[in-house]
Amino acid sequence: MCHIALNGNLDFDDLKSYLPQTTVIQGDAVAKLKGAFTLDDIAEVRMKKIKLNGNIDTKNLTIKYNDSTVIEATRANIAVSIPSTRKNPKFKELIEVGIDRPARLDFEQIGTLKARVHSPKINLGISDVTDSRQPMSVRCSYNIPMLDVEKDTIVAKVTNPHGDFYMVPSKHNSTLSTYIIALVSSQLDVEYGKDVKVTSSKVDLNGNITYDNTQANAFLQFLPYCNMKISDIGVEAKELKEKVRMPIVDFSLTPDNLTVNKSRFVLRNSDFNLSGKVTNIDDYMRNDGMLKADLSFTSDMVNIKELMDIASGFGAKDSVQKEALAEKAKDGDKDPFMVPWNIDMVLNTNVSHGKIFETDIYDLGGKLMIKDGVLVLEQMGFTCEAAKMQLTSIYRSERKNHLFVGLDFHLLDIEVDKLIKMIPQIDTIVPMLRYFSGKGEFHIAAETYLKSNYDIKYSTLRGASAIEGKNLVLLDNETFDKMAKMLMFKKRTKNVVDSLSVELTVFRDEVELYPFLFSMDNYQVVLQGIYNLSQNYKIKAEAISPIKLGVDLTSNKTGGLKLSKLKLLNLKYSNMFKPEKQNATQRQILELKKMISDALKANVKKQ
Repeated sequence: MCHIALNGNLDFDDLKSYLPQTTVIQGDAVAKLKGAFTLDDIAEVRMKKIKLNGNIDTKNLTIKYNDSTVIEATRANIAVSIPSTRKNPKFKELIEVGIDRPARLDFEQIGTLKARVHSPKINLGISDVTDSRQPMSVRCSYNIPMLDVEKDTIVAKVTNPHGDFYMVPSKHNSTLSTYIIALVSSQLDVEYGKDVKVTSSKVDLNGNITYDNTQANAFLQFLPYCNMKISDIGVEAKELKEKVRMPIVDFSLTPDNLTVNKSRFVLRNSDFNLSGKVTNIDDYMRNDGMLKADLSFTSDMVNIKELMDIASGFGAKDSVQKEALAEKAKDGDKDPFMVPWNIDMVLNTNVSHGKIFETDIYDLGGKLMIKDGVLVLEQMGFTCEAAKMQLTSIYRSERKNHLFVGLDFHLLDIEVDKLIKMIPQIDTIVPMLRYFSGKGEFHIAAETYLKSNYDIKYSTLRGASAIEGKNLVLLDNETFDKMAKMLMFKKRTKNVVDSLSVELTVFRDEVELYPFLFSMDNYQVVLQGIYNLSQNYKIKAEAISPIKLGVDLTSNKTGGLKLSKLKLLNLKYSNMFKPEKQNATQRQILELKKMISDALKANVKKQ
């Protein structure tokens, strides 16, 4: 057994014969070391038999291992202990190396990973590097003011990271390396190429990541099993269009699942929380399946249009989807919302206050579902200044100039004038509503294709509607004045309509208005008609009480309103609303009206 004490310059070239062939050390060093070993131990490189401890002051140090791992340091004070003094639960440490605040330390896995460490305090534990039966394992306990990392197109800057890091063989595949990480950092900035930039103020990470360099996709090279809490995140991405701020994100991640325990997002005028699960990540990244999610969305204030702009067109992968995004909108100066592709998501919403275009809505709740280019709203309830509303809808966006919407829409206790302001197309479909003031109910089921600015393609419109109101005020207008004069209504300052119950159907650009009773004071009038949406009207008006007479109203854009002569005979609807005098045709019409009304109201939830 030889006992040595070395105090002086150390020439690494003199140590070549004693080092593993896979390890090369270069640089200048002054050593203060003590050791005990036999000459045979040195000759045979029996690391487990060698005892060594002390300090080495180095300059321009370079260490290469297996032609794949390189460590470089400008100046460093290195403490060495063989065997290691540390107890390691992950693997048996043979070599312990302490590095105390070098100005700069560079680490590189050639062709894979680069890292620059500024003024670190590091303690390394290394397995027996001479054991050819298993890959090298490394422990690194660290406290670092600044760390820069590059991996392919990923660039990261970490401020004040401290914790523990392990590199060990994977339990599932010994040819792969697993990185076990316990990290706390005061700041993390990451760039993924030119498309993604992420900043954060604090990171708390625990878990392990297995690295598989056989995968072509950079994301698939990392197989994570970790828990992470991040504060004050900022995200800029090409697909997101707007910068997103996240005050807190707390999640667990595996190669195929993301569980969001808690998160908050702030985007311009929106502030919301998300929690839930994202699954099927692996298939999605391989283009073998859809990304699946079941999430809860809560917010005190959200701008729905902002979120639509962010999500629009997300996930486009194949040529058809990319061509749809590249298409130019023909109507209007903005692109329509394009439903995300390759996603199967359920979003359970609970929003106190939201804004959609110029309308403020409140108490928004229900399910939003997206599945590969199709958006579905399931019994979405909300209120606004004008009404309480419930909406079930489907929206598709195959192309920007060929959108599809189907809806089951209920507006309860709504101001008629505000209904028309909210949905201007209603004035085209039911023009008589513009002559009323007051509150009523509006129910509609319809489907249609839309232009890129959401205008209806009336040639594709199919639908039915039911409108009810009580104590509505009939506004002064030329049409009513002419009709009232012919039907001998009394002129009043305020014309109150006792009740109104209207059913109609729409096919392409033609509207069929089913007979309905219009009650005002002592007067009762039945209105019925068929008209088209180019505003060519033909409506029959019959007064059935206190006198019986009728008049036809015809109108077109160029000719204006024309009234026929009074008809005293052959009234069609005088007995329709008197059960004891109805004929079979009238009963069938009323039954059809009831079927339309009942079907439209069937999905209304109790308020």
